[in-house]
Amino acid sequence: MKAVVVEKPGGPEELKIMEVPIPTPEEGELLVRVKAGAINRTDILARKGGGSAYKKATNRLGVEMAGVVEEVGNQAGAWQAGDKVMGLVSGGYAEYVVIPADRAMRIPDNLSYIEAAAIPEVFLTPIRPCIGSASWGRAKPS
Repeated sequence: MKAVVVEKPGGPEELKIMEVPIPTPEEGELLVRVKAGAINRTDILARKGGGSAYKKATNRLGVEMAGVVEEVGNQAGAWQAGDKVMGLVSGGYAEYVVIPADRAMRIPDNLSYIEAAAIPEVFLTPIRPCIGSASWGRAKPS
């Protein structure tokens, strides 16, 4: 499969499209055929060689993606081949990627793959604290 790989820290010129093996889903994982991904700050910092744990873990970029489940590993819940999913991954700028089944989110029918790919990091990161806050959206007496 083809994947975007960073051979050394730097600008966009350091991004290379290379042939790499298709990953095999392990227990509790899904193999996803990627249909769309999003570019965000995490990927840019990693490409530049930032000291993040993410960059140290992989030379492949792409933390959020949307696609179709191709294969379901053992103990991966009720997911089936053909399910449309989005989620946070390591190495999502590729034709295929694995994701832990408990981190995959089903794509609603009214969203395109492109729209869904922007949800896991760019949308959910800032909105999640608001949803989790007990006082969010409630008027308080003065």
